[in-house]
Amino acid sequence: MGRERFEKDAGHFWGLLDTRPYMRARLGLARCLELLGRDEEATNHYCEMLRLNPGDNQGVRYLYLPLLLKLGRDAEAARYMKDSQDEVTAVWAYTRALLAYRLGGNCSSAQMELRKAVKTNPHVAACLLADEEPDEVPESFSLGSHEEAEICATELRSAFDATPGALEWLETQTRSLRRDPESYVSTHKRYNRASRRKRRSRERKRRRR
Repeated sequence: MGRERFEKDAGHFWGLLDTRPYMRARLGLARCLELLGRDEEATNHYCEMLRLNPGDNQGVRYLYLPLLLKLGRDAEAARYMKDSQDEVTAVWAYTRALLAYRLGGNCSSAQMELRKAVKTNPHVAACLLADEEPDEVPESFSLGSHEEAEICATELRSAFDATPGALEWLETQTRSLRRDPESYVSTHKRYNRASRRKRRSRERKRRRR
């Protein structure tokens, strides 16, 4: 592809079939850079991919926003999220809650966004606060499911870790949202037990091979 394509066809790149191998390769490059800790470079690639294809058929925004928060680029994240009120995924809802906390601490706006996030998927907090991360991330999910929660926690964990007090705030607030103050702890423990059972099952399958 010539350079002119990146200007002439920007905005509907994915709709042109011959651009898709390039977009897939660029996403792979950005993910590799992120895994190597080269977050600024990865962010630049994600940003350019969203310029080329704002419809975001590849789900780049779910990688881009948590990375912006991890890097402390809250204003950019807020600008990007401003026109996305119709998003219904857990990643988006918990990113919005975390952003509100980063901007205002334990303010009413942050509490409101977290309540919305918990309604979107009540399992995410337990995943983020689990003792161990899952060995494998689910490849697919349904909205509100444990699988979605595991994917959400995987994408957002570094952003929460980079935000002082965020995990403690998440635990305190989600606990208070439940009628039974011990129910959140029970959910957390159940998630840890389920994770251990999954790991043991995978280990048994590997030994049988």
